[in-house]
Amino acid sequence: MLCLKTLNKVIAGRGYLGDESKGKPAVPYWGGDYGEEGSDLFHNPDDVIRLGCKLGYQNSIGKPFMGTKCLCTDGVCQWTMNNPDFSCVSNDNEVSIPVWSGGTFNFIKSTFSRYLVMKTRVSNLRNVDNWSHDQIDHVAHPEYLTQQFWDDSESTLFVFCPFDVTLGGINGGDGRIAFADWYPSEQSSDGRLWSFLSREGTRVNRQKCELVEGALSCTTKSSYYKGYIDWSADNSERGPIEIHTGFTAGGNDYSCETGILPGHHPDAIAKLQQYFPIFADGDFSKMVNYLRNPPFDDTFTLN
Repeated sequence: MLCLKTLNKVIAGRGYLGDESKGKPAVPYWGGDYGEEGSDLFHNPDDVIRLGCKLGYQNSIGKPFMGTKCLCTDGVCQWTMNNPDFSCVSNDNEVSIPVWSGGTFNFIKSTFSRYLVMKTRVSNLRNVDNWSHDQIDHVAHPEYLTQQFWDDSESTLFVFCPFDVTLGGINGGDGRIAFADWYPSEQSSDGRLWSFLSREGTRVNRQKCELVEGALSCTTKSSYYKGYIDWSADNSERGPIEIHTGFTAGGNDYSCETGILPGHHPDAIAKLQQYFPIFADGDFSKMVNYLRNPPFDDTFTLN
């Protein structure tokens, strides 16, 4: 529904800012074909706008924005998406893309023929209001910004790898991921996405406090956990990124990315496959499109 989206940019038509380098003039929001300010609000046929999802919603196809064009047939006009599968999935449906924040801060400690050992960073969401890479709704959930919430709350850990983990293991074909501090939960059918539920006493709540001008100032510190991640003994089945103990992630490179959601979500991966067309066939390779998702742009909401 359009009411769940925001207008990010006008590509053509009403409100287009113009592009002098291409000789394309701006189109005023009011005046001309669109009437004077205060008159009915509308777009003309062939106007093109770009939509994004509001804070608290996730795009369903791995693209932060979607172009849509005003098309008319037999006098009936409607916005037509470039990709008809595009929608905005509410986090309140208890289905959400994990908050990814760990790939560039994970450390490969050892590699073996059928598994690797990784020191894995897991961050809570106390500073999410300052992050520029996620859609989690801290406005509707101000408790995420408090230390008390993380002192008391369980969490779900997610690990996404650029290869099929199940191709490893002691026999090859029975690979898995293991963390001593987390219960194993789900895995995707392609072996890339795994989830874990926090054990009793496991809390992602570390903080660093210091006196600043006589006042106590506290900031979030990451928690680290040791994980064992199986992989194929065949190097060609380990994905496009070469992972080794000297590996330093940056830009589009990552080893295995870690993410989190508050609370226990034992069926999170199944729900991602149910609600997100991009994962409908059990292929989670395009989760990479969400690892560094641009922020929501609050321009204005379409009615």
